[in-house]
Amino acid sequence: MAIYEEVIECRTCKEVKPHTEFGKQKRWSITNGEVTEHLNSRQCLSCDRNDAKVRRNLEKQFPYPEKEVCDACDTDFTHHPKRKKRYLVLDHCHETNEFRGYVCTRCNTSVGGLGDNREEILLDYECFLQTRDIVEAKKKA
Repeated sequence: MAIYEEVIECRTCKEVKPHTEFGKQKRWSITNGEVTEHLNSRQCLSCDRNDAKVRRNLEKQFPYPEKEVCDACDTDFTHHPKRKKRYLVLDHCHETNEFRGYVCTRCNTSVGGLGDNREEILLDYECFLQTRDIVEAKKKA
């Protein structure tokens, strides 16, 4: 059983393409015990390959750091007890392909989830502050 639409708009190139041009992965469904196919990404395979090429080129120019410190939050993973894997990921601007640094997964997904755009992040932060103030005011009332 497959779970996806017939055509999908790629989040990168904005082209509407058939679902066959998007990566899929098989997942085990606990509810009915069947293996189902799910889209792996809303990015088409062509854009995914282009992104991988950009990352490989940036990794050649900017090798993985010996000291694993996140360039965003300064968390040091160098002597982390679960040292079996890399803790930092290469961060780059998806519009200009400019290298920004090596960041931890938490910082990478947080910034990406906020839109990867300084103005949008600042607007989201302002909204957070206003919401926090409203919640705190209700607690005091």
